[in-house]
Amino acid sequence: MKTHRLNCLNIDGSGVHSMTYHQYGVEMPHVILCVHGLSRNSSDFHFLALELEKKGYHVVSVDVVGRGQSDWVPVHLYSYKQYVSDLYQLLVSLRISTFDVIGSSMGGILGLMLATLLNNQNSNPTNSLSQTEKNEHNFSLRKLILNDVGAKISATALLAIANLHLERVEYGSLGEIQTEFHKRAAEYGPISAHQWEFMENYSYIHNVTQSGSLKENHYYFVYDPNILGVKPADQPPSSSAQPAPPTPVPVADFELWNLWDVLELPSPSCRTVKGQGGVLVLHGKKSVILTEEIAKEMEKRKKSSLNYKYICFEECGHIPSLMVDPHFQVILDFLNE
Repeated sequence: MKTHRLNCLNIDGSGVHSMTYHQYGVEMPHVILCVHGLSRNSSDFHFLALELEKKGYHVVSVDVVGRGQSDWVPVHLYSYKQYVSDLYQLLVSLRISTFDVIGSSMGGILGLMLATLLNNQNSNPTNSLSQTEKNEHNFSLRKLILNDVGAKISATALLAIANLHLERVEYGSLGEIQTEFHKRAAEYGPISAHQWEFMENYSYIHNVTQSGSLKENHYYFVYDPNILGVKPADQPPSSSAQPAPPTPVPVADFELWNLWDVLELPSPSCRTVKGQGGVLVLHGKKSVILTEEIAKEMEKRKKSSLNYKYICFEECGHIPSLMVDPHFQVILDFLNE
């Protein structure tokens, strides 16, 4: 694994921020881009990337801005438009011709947005690059793997996510934050002790000195608390006290049917890449984010025009870990088609 940092343009023209990404395998014109969920980071894909590397694939896993080792930015830049812009700038820098996306939750949404922008509209997903520059980088997405996310997320599920991430942002001991992390990741399915330890090492920080809003000798998850676009409630004077839960964020169903309905993933013309384009939807049976009804509606709308596959993991919820052999095999079979 090689770690890199890329300076990405802010969509408001205010400057740049740094995005961290990790590369596995030998560089080639085709890459598998792995994008994590809302408050997670690239460590979620480490074990899958190692497995894909063994099979000869070139894999790139990112820390979306505000997460992991990437920069924190002003709250208004935490938007899908900025994230898509960053991923586009990364793909340009990699000088690839085709790519696949494996996206968990939010990462799958970003993959869907990239696919429709590049393959259907043939337009630049960001004003940060000129149309002339876009034409010089006419890459396309071949296969999209959506890990427990679809073309619709209910308002109830969105509110649950918001409350989970806003109710508390700091922890007084390592044991407290470990307990919280295991609670949040309880639906990942089978994970070995080594994998838990690896994720934990990349999931939180111990702030040993006062630093801005981070308090001395407290533990924090490795993401900016403002990633939801809403600041958490002010911390009470006592550092040992729990912050008051914020007012619930008003939400409605989040729907992407307009993107799903126009999605096309044609087989690549690049001679270095074989196989047909398509979408693989991975579903954790216990998930409230992706339901079987949504997955069936997605298939109904695209069955005649898109190579669509659906796999349900009975032992998982949101999200399947993608860290065990059955998950590896499903993904490899789809990539090799």
